[in-house]
Amino acid sequence: MRMEERPPRSAAPAPGRPGESRLDRLIREARPYGPGDREGLRRFHEEMFGPECPQLDDARFRWLYEDSPSASPDAPPVWLLLKNDRIAGEQAGIPHRLKVGREEYRASWAIDLMVREEWRMRGIGPALSEAHTLAFDVVVAAGATDLVYPAYLRLGWHDLGGIPFFLKPIDLGRLLSMRLVLSRPLLLGTRLVSWGIRALDTVSALGSRSTAPTLEVVPNFDERVDDIWEACSPYYPVIAKRDLAGLRWRFDHPVPAGRYERGYLLCDGSVRGYAVLRVGSLLGAPMGFIVDYLCAPRDTAKLLLACVERFRRQSVAGVVCEILNDHAREPLRRAGFLRVKRRVDRRLLWKAGRGRPPEAALLDDPRNWFLTRADGDVEHPDPRLDRE
Repeated sequence: MRMEERPPRSAAPAPGRPGESRLDRLIREARPYGPGDREGLRRFHEEMFGPECPQLDDARFRWLYEDSPSASPDAPPVWLLLKNDRIAGEQAGIPHRLKVGREEYRASWAIDLMVREEWRMRGIGPALSEAHTLAFDVVVAAGATDLVYPAYLRLGWHDLGGIPFFLKPIDLGRLLSMRLVLSRPLLLGTRLVSWGIRALDTVSALGSRSTAPTLEVVPNFDERVDDIWEACSPYYPVIAKRDLAGLRWRFDHPVPAGRYERGYLLCDGSVRGYAVLRVGSLLGAPMGFIVDYLCAPRDTAKLLLACVERFRRQSVAGVVCEILNDHAREPLRRAGFLRVKRRVDRRLLWKAGRGRPPEAALLDDPRNWFLTRADGDVEHPDPRLDRE
């Protein structure tokens, strides 16, 4: 009979305690990342993610875990578990402040849960996830993979479903040709439809009671975003904090800055919101991505139209807006965005950490959440992630 190959035991396992489960013991073995772990973590990342993975970039590592205005020694963002003096697994997280109702909580976007193959199915992953969770008030996974999704459910995470993906066609012919070659008559028809879409957008903009909204493009964010946050955040029961410090770190820091274009929504000369845009690729076609935005619900349609017009000048085939925001459904429809059903939408899950927040009922309802591509790590600098 063939014996199953098992990894060697750690030379010095943590001693058990009376009545302690294996999971609890492994949680005690997990520890925060320290500066002396960098080389070992680099080797682990190269083995797990490949030699071209962005995790090997030291500048990116410092930006993500050390430069964040939400970073704190009391809530370590990276947790490791070693076996035989080697890193057996890692759980990382992006610290942030999460507004739930009127209160703010210390939170983390859970990313990069990875365990060496020889140590999988032995409790390492669940232990790392729990150790990371217990360091924060709330932990959120915006994009749980097929590999970790079942484990999160077994650990009691709350599954909020998928994050909707919307697409606004601009050049219908280019969108269709991503998958097939069009005949001349059909190509002419799609061009006519594209012109019709543009005409409808123009009518929508002109039909506004006020002057057509515009997007004032700026090189960096300034104090105006704090006013936007104070005015608009009360409309959204659950939202990651978007103040000046957070937005400067997220978009203006030298590591991610070159990817994005920032702009303020101007209506009748007043600032009513902001948007962060990026031109990328979707199935081989140039595409505009609305990476992040914030405005009052009544201004959402105006902001979307201003973003579409900005992208139209850049000759993209369409505009992507991946967002969870119940207030945005009707404005997206009126702006011509179509709900695209993908095989698996990015999954959204959350779990309470050191104590269940009194407002936890708000977290359990996805209709309360405001979440964009800027939340989590789907939009972080990595050329491999730009290919949707």
